[in-house]
Amino acid sequence: MDIKEQTYFDEPDNFMKVSHLTIHGTNRQIGQELTELAVERYGLGSDSFVADPIYAKTRLEYFQDNYPVNAERIAGVATTLGINPNDTRYDFSNLWYNVFPPSPRVGCSVVYYPPSVTANNSGYLSRNYDFYLGTMAEVMHMPLPPDAVERIPPVMSEPYVMEWYPEDGSYASLAIHTFDILSGTLDGINSEGLVVSILADEEAITELRTNLEVHPGVPHIIGLNELQVMRFVLDTCATVDEAKKALLETKQYY
Repeated sequence: MDIKEQTYFDEPDNFMKVSHLTIHGTNRQIGQELTELAVERYGLGSDSFVADPIYAKTRLEYFQDNYPVNAERIAGVATTLGINPNDTRYDFSNLWYNVFPPSPRVGCSVVYYPPSVTANNSGYLSRNYDFYLGTMAEVMHMPLPPDAVERIPPVMSEPYVMEWYPEDGSYASLAIHTFDILSGTLDGINSEGLVVSILADEEAITELRTNLEVHPGVPHIIGLNELQVMRFVLDTCATVDEAKKALLETKQYY
């Protein structure tokens, strides 16, 4: 296993610190390394993963059946915390950080310029990474305990550039992660050249009306959330057609 990390803008007068984390290893080792980081930097412990057993069991089985490379990463999370990966008192499928409480409705600002409109005939995708500068609690106008005001960083202050080279399945990839170190993918490209970028907008959400399933907090639903879907496509798909098929076949929730 080989791990390298480089940080950018890590100065007291900078709002954002960006970490570029490169990992070569098995998928389980990737999960282990990310968990060690989450424990050390964000204080995650076993109590952060307590879940309703029936949902935890079914979610784990869903990953094992439909997304086995991530099931291996999840097993790495559990073993790093000294817990049996099959212990259904816990759900280890996310490593949330700097999120308190769950996210409100927001929109994404992404633009894609196809080769036909660029000077060098190359495609460009760009995200305007603008977001609220406060904690998620401040964004939602929710009071924080006095001891938490200084302890909880702004939600978008520590994004990660994840460069992974799995040795036992799934494509190598370069991606931007936030909210969730394990699978909180916003944008990325894999070794086959497939690009993903997440887009949320309130107009589309409104169109869904009663068909929208919002699950804040501990999820009582099975499948992949909108960030895990991005990571799933990067890990498992080589072409646009494969990605479309995967999205149609995958159980998703928001």
